[in-house]
Formats: sequence, structure tokens, C-alpha cells
Amino acid sequence: MGLDGAYSLATSIVVPGVTGGNDYRFRVTARNIHGWGVPSDEAVIYATSAPAQPGPVTTLQVNENIEIRWTAPFNNYESLDAYRVAVKGSSGAFIEDLSNCDASKPEIMVELRCRIPVSALVAAPYSLPPGAVVVAKVQARNARGWGPFSEENSSGAVVITVPL
Repeated sequence: MGLDGAYSLATSIVVPGVTGGNDYRFRVTARNIHGWGVPSDEAVIYATSAPAQPGPVTTLQVNENIEIRWTAPFNNYESLDAYRVAVKGSSGAFIEDLSNCDASKPEIMVELRCRIPVSALVAAPYSLPPGAVVVAKVQARNARGWGPFSEENSSGAVVITVPL
């Protein structure tokens, strides 16, 4: 029988009123001219999805580093287990710096910030020129996968030339 008690030939169903963070249990039973078959094993579905989009990214100068900060997104009822931080290089491509900004490390996940030395940003693969705004975006992951990237910042820290 369907949710409303009626029989259905449907092979899928949309369940209205699902609330995130709850378990939903389903069984399927088929009927033919000989009668009802054996009910299926119960399927349990936990109503979750990938994280929402993180809030806006900010960048600021901290000594010889650029600090990238973000706000945690709604986790959609699953614990966040990693972030991905990407900085736009001079080619327009976004690049991760896992040696300086591996946002899956617990301390970075807690602080919601990481620092990349300006010396890394002026070198390959970024090759940012002096005066360029450091543009970044952040993405969060939970057990359901990666959510969307945050909006990239349009203002913030600029690349400075570090004196020798």
C-alpha cells in the first residue's frame, strides 16, 4: 500500500514532510494474481545531505602570511570531516596548498582559518603579482560528500613584496 493506504504500481515514491536528521524506514511488498509476496528487508534512510555552502571567505595580511578565514556551513545533520581551501592563481585556476593550508587537519577545522606565506603565493603555481587581491574559496565535506564552494572573496588582503 502507498503512504495514503492505497495500492500503487509505482517503483518509486516521494515522501512529503521529511525532517532532516531523522531515520525513515521502508519496506516493499509486491502482489500478483497469486497474492502478496514476502516483504523486503527494511531499508533505513537517514535524512541527510552534503553540507551547505560555507559563508563568505575573508583574507587578511598577518606578518608575511595571508590568513584565509571562513564560517562553517550548516552540516545537514552529518559531522563535518574536512574543508578544502583553494586560492586563485594568476592563470585564474583555483589551487590548493596542502603543505600550508590542509583544511582537513583538526586544528584548521576548529579554527576555521589557515595561513599561506606570501612567498608561496608569488611563486609557482600561484604566481600572483604584487598588488593582486588574494582570492579564495572554501568547501566543506561530511559523510554525504562535498558541498558547494563558498563564494570567492572580491576584496581583502593583497600580495605585498616581502623585503629580503
